Amino acid sequence: MAKVAYLANQFPSPVEPYVAEEIQELRRRGLTVIPCSARLNPAALDAELKSWASETLYLQPLRPKLLIQSAFQCLLGFPLLKDFFIERCLREASHWGGG
Repeated sequence: MAKVAYLANQFPSPVEPYVAEEIQELRRRGLTVIPCSARLNPAALDAELKSWASETLYLQPLRPKLLIQSAFQCLLGFPLLKDFFIERCLREASHWGGG
């Protein structure tokens, strides 16, 4: 089963209910979705949004253990991402006149 990280600036948020709807739809289609948010929403949340908050992975404040685990996962997945990084680097080099 495919695993996807859904990254939002601030989730859960009553202002952007479509994010939860999109995550639910991806899950309905069989994907494993990890809700991620750059920041914790300081607003008061209703019961449904609180349940989303409990399963959301927050990037701030920075947690060293999570950072190390994420870096390790990136290293393990590098063979899968290698072509993407090479293509991106070549594209950037040609953009700046390097090739």
